[in-house]
Amino acid sequence: MIQTAGLGTLSPMSFWEHNLGAQQGWTWTTNIFMFIDVLGPENRALASGVSNSVGYLSSAITTYVTAAMSIQDSFLLVLACSIGGFVISTVGMKDTTQFVLLETGSLSSATHDEQMNPEEASERSDDFIEDEEEVFVDEDEQEEKPAMTPNRIRKHGSEYEMVALSSSSQNTSRAASSEFDATPIALPSSFGSVLLRTCWYNPSTAVLLVAGLMTNLITSLAWGLVLIWAKRQSLSKFQIANISSAFTFSKAAMMIVASRTSDKWKTRKPVLVGGFVTAMLGLIITAMADSSLAEVIPVYPLLLIGGIVIGCGIGSVYCVMAGSISDHTSAMDRATAIGIYKLWRDSGYAVGGLLTGALADLFHGSFVITTTVVTGMVGVLVICIAKFYREGQILVQQNGL
Repeated sequence: MIQTAGLGTLSPMSFWEHNLGAQQGWTWTTNIFMFIDVLGPENRALASGVSNSVGYLSSAITTYVTAAMSIQDSFLLVLACSIGGFVISTVGMKDTTQFVLLETGSLSSATHDEQMNPEEASERSDDFIEDEEEVFVDEDEQEEKPAMTPNRIRKHGSEYEMVALSSSSQNTSRAASSEFDATPIALPSSFGSVLLRTCWYNPSTAVLLVAGLMTNLITSLAWGLVLIWAKRQSLSKFQIANISSAFTFSKAAMMIVASRTSDKWKTRKPVLVGGFVTAMLGLIITAMADSSLAEVIPVYPLLLIGGIVIGCGIGSVYCVMAGSISDHTSAMDRATAIGIYKLWRDSGYAVGGLLTGALADLFHGSFVITTTVVTGMVGVLVICIAKFYREGQILVQQNGL
């Protein structure tokens, strides 16, 4: 299998790094959209914020812990965490499909400003979904959606399935359950359809994909080129660790603050624009460390303050973008759309490493020019967000617009 996958020529360390990358992409993406399923339409950005904030805080703390451990002990710690995560996800975690089905069934009520919170969803789940009976979600406006096919929602243990009903089975099911009407449930779209709609047809999601790539391009600069350059300035390991951790801690903290603010205000664009402008300010402060200003202010404080400000800016937009993607996507297609978004966003690490390295080589290792070019790219992105991004329909409905 390794030879078939083209990994036969890789070293054992590279092979396991590929596996760890795949594991993080698989589990963390699933964790995020499950959080969104549970917390509901009104807390989409916060759901992503909680997941990402806990993850990055853990990463920052682990950096200090593993610094005091041997390499072998560090690997044992990672192994223990992996086993713990496997046990928790297998034994303690429950599938969130029911929340998606309930959200889909309540879409028509959103036009009347009735948004379901997690407690209501739980109550509806207990009342409407039983272990061995078929359930139909009530919808008054099904005549307005003739193109959608009625489906049957059936639960087998902890699994849910949707089966299209024929006209005869519809009549039989309605007769068997006179209390509920059959609901037109939208089945998930094909992957190609979601891909084209997210990447091309919808300008708002298209600009979000580029914005996501840019966030991790900046992160690659903050974690890569900045730390390498700081080491060349004869900063101590402790100072370099502080610069990296300052970025991570501020980023994690702002994820919660910005995502909650975005959900509470029911708007995304001001938070996105403000976050990227803050990141630009942090990049400018960081670039000053390689300028004549460094003769007045030491390099270490400039890099430390720059890292904090960049972290606040990136943390402000990081999770709000995931909420924005969800705003523009149906509940049944949300997981696919978030996966596409994360593919673009996490590609920013590779693009950022290659781009900043190429710029540094092109300008003979000039740290200030490389950072300034990236700052200009962020400025162009801010203009694109202001021009092309439009709030998702769910936020427009919640604001009564």
